[in-house]
Amino acid sequence: MSLQRQLRAPLQTTLVLTGILAAVNAFPQTPEPSISVLLARAATYEQQFEREFSTMVGQEHYEQRWGGFSRELDTSSDRERVIESEVLVVWLPEEESWLTARNVRIVDDSPVRDSESRLERLLAAASPEDLVARVRRLRDESARFNLGPVERNFNDPTMVLQFLSAKIQPRLRFEKRGRDTIDGKLVWRLAFTEHVRPTLIRSNGKDVRSTGEVWIDATDGAIVRTRVNLGDPRSGLKALIDVTYRRDPRFAVWVPSRMQERYERSGRAYYLGENRPFTDRIDCVATYTDFRRFETTARLVPR
Repeated sequence: MSLQRQLRAPLQTTLVLTGILAAVNAFPQTPEPSISVLLARAATYEQQFEREFSTMVGQEHYEQRWGGFSRELDTSSDRERVIESEVLVVWLPEEESWLTARNVRIVDDSPVRDSESRLERLLAAASPEDLVARVRRLRDESARFNLGPVERNFNDPTMVLQFLSAKIQPRLRFEKRGRDTIDGKLVWRLAFTEHVRPTLIRSNGKDVRSTGEVWIDATDGAIVRTRVNLGDPRSGLKALIDVTYRRDPRFAVWVPSRMQERYERSGRAYYLGENRPFTDRIDCVATYTDFRRFETTARLVPR
């Protein structure tokens, strides 16, 4: 080995070691948090979210696609729909639940009649006693624009957040599933299974058990992603709702960014005198922008 190479080798080693030390310092090793610690921080964050996001209005761009074989159509189907809406997200403290309603403005490039300023008129005209009833009526009315035969009005982007409240957590069993990185944050993924009846979500008065996953930042308890699976064996309906959140400098919490849904229903039914199998599948993607606080002097009260 020449003298020149002997002098360069230690320098290269030093540079490599310096790079390794820099990488270690950039991602310091911290003790792995326990499930109880993660859930306690998530419960604190959930309370903060309730205060920060209690009455919000945003814009929703909602794409839906219906495929499969439907007994309603009696044919292989593949339909698409695009819906533009104002979305109102309200926290009901007396019921400890979220209520989301959509003022549908445009469906497949066609304006919806009387949708202009409907949300403002509804909230301004409502008395404190009937405001929540009016918001629920708007939620149910907007469901008629959904594509496909699966009736649904529970597809709220914030729905799973209430599962992380200190009061609801004991109804669920949690299991740690590892770490992920979301928007530059190192987060922990917890799987959950509901084990208490009556269940949090019900269909026609019947229990529908929830399972799913949540992604939690161990440092501040921020909930940055949620996923819930629902299944009703009586109707053959399965649903998956996956919501990701994003930072918004205007607020102290992460806000809904994207909601992906899948609804599948299969079974057999009589059609034209024959007992025939059918399958419906509906895939949806909603994106959210321009969240802002909606000021109203009316106090939201439960039914």
